[in-house]
Amino acid sequence: MNVSVQWFIYECWLFANQVDEKTRQAMFKLRQTWNDLFPNKKLYTLDVRVNHIDPAWPISAPAPQTATTSIHVNPKFLLKVRHSFVLLTAIAVVA
Repeated sequence: MNVSVQWFIYECWLFANQVDEKTRQAMFKLRQTWNDLFPNKKLYTLDVRVNHIDPAWPISAPAPQTATTSIHVNPKFLLKVRHSFVLLTAIAVVA
């Protein structure tokens, strides 16, 4: 993890019980400078972690999109596999 990110989380932890609005604003301003440096997924994770420490912390990064995975199989391939299985079963029964 980047040193400045670790420092940022540590500072949030320090002010968890004594939230100073000026400090929160300064830290949020610093956080906004990272939008072009880190991927949105990392920034979102950081925002969520800081928000758990300080519920007034805004989550400004968009939530990462979960990729939907799907497998496309040619139906003719499935017919070949089924036919091979039936053939092998028949051979095993005969033998």
